[in-house]
Amino acid sequence: MVIAIDVGVGVGVHCEVANCVADAVEEQSSGNSNDGWTAIGCQSFLNMPLCSFAGEIESAVLLIHGEKAHSRYFSEGTFEQMTDRKCNGLSTTVGNKEIMIPPGASHVDLYDDEAGAIPYDKLEQFFRQGLK
Repeated sequence: MVIAIDVGVGVGVHCEVANCVADAVEEQSSGNSNDGWTAIGCQSFLNMPLCSFAGEIESAVLLIHGEKAHSRYFSEGTFEQMTDRKCNGLSTTVGNKEIMIPPGASHVDLYDDEAGAIPYDKLEQFFRQGLK
């Protein structure tokens, strides 16, 4: 089981590597942004094509990316590589691969629940099905 939520900490799992860098510049007013590089981060992975092998993942995958996230194309591209189907900006399921795009959510809205954008019910459903 693989789960990828619109954050840059799951390096290699869902190809969100560039988000580590982008987080610092997307929303200056966010309490989650610190206006700089992380002391320990994933910048060293930026030159590695981590998405190259996304199509080889056989286990269930849930990608969650905000509709307004600047980096939504990462998850959309990964979904397309895993399923050979485009999601066209819509929540889509193909086999055991799913991309969920919460409407109106930005990149940092999925860090905490201040915006009410985290789909807890979907996460619970995914884990209950996958951890049987």
